[in-house]
Amino acid sequence: MQLFHWHAPRGNFGDDMNQWFWDDVLPGWRDWAAPGHLIGVGSLLTTGLALPAGVKIVAGAGAGYGQPPPMDPADWDIRFVRGPRTAAALGLPATAALTDSAVMTARLPRFAERATGGQTLFVPHWESDVHPDYDWSAICRSAGIGYLSPRGDSQEVIRAIAGSRLVLAESLHAAILADAFRVPWRPVRSGVGGFKIFKWLDWTDSMEVRFEALELFAPITRLRGLVRRGAPAKEVSGKDAAATFDPEAPPVADRPPPTLRARVRDKVRAVVAARELARAARLTPFLSADRVLESRLDRGAELLRGLARDCGGA
Repeated sequence: MQLFHWHAPRGNFGDDMNQWFWDDVLPGWRDWAAPGHLIGVGSLLTTGLALPAGVKIVAGAGAGYGQPPPMDPADWDIRFVRGPRTAAALGLPATAALTDSAVMTARLPRFAERATGGQTLFVPHWESDVHPDYDWSAICRSAGIGYLSPRGDSQEVIRAIAGSRLVLAESLHAAILADAFRVPWRPVRSGVGGFKIFKWLDWTDSMEVRFEALELFAPITRLRGLVRRGAPAKEVSGKDAAATFDPEAPPVADRPPPTLRARVRDKVRAVVAARELARAARLTPFLSADRVLESRLDRGAELLRGLARDCGGA
């Protein structure tokens, strides 16, 4: 048995956790004689990725990018998918939806001992985190909250999330892990990174939690709309700069110095982002009900035991 997951070019804990997570929840899976690929944490169910040939075993993966792949029963062994929207997109019955398999991290022994009640953290999407025009660490200091890069060591990122008081998440898996460890969370969106509404709704629907994201640059958007006297407002959530920025490209060492206009623009955005993050930290946060989380954890464990029996002879 082999593992299929996505590697963010410059790191992302939600993808990187696949490298050790499955050894914890499915001990010995790598030695299973059954041929195939295990597809777990991530939005991997898309024709936009070079999915492996042969049998593909899905345990908690989701759709959300491009077109969903054709579901030939001979090639796919669907144990559960991330949420009801993924199930519908793939033409699967509603019973195929459970939740993101990453929630099972909360029951892993390696995270049994952890600090709690720490600070409020902002976790950007990895694409936002690498954007050269945004210093999220400085923005968070101005907002009086902590900054946590999603590109750090996956276990250390998870421990920081589990030990925090509140998570302001642009990274979907920051919210998923916060919820699993019973840390309140709130979605925020910069417009710079790959914040996909479908993915968020897929997961929040699976956990019976409503979805509402705070747009960090909405005040600038509204101001431009007023200036244009009722003309359709151009969204400026970092997209002017993002339009020519490739988050998958390696860092550029020698960038030309920014113009005065660009420096003023970036300063305004930083001030607005800090103010909105501070406001987000005061809003009522989200958290799934204990009974919902426990039911997803119990059902996920049951389905994985069935997978081990079928493929590993356990």
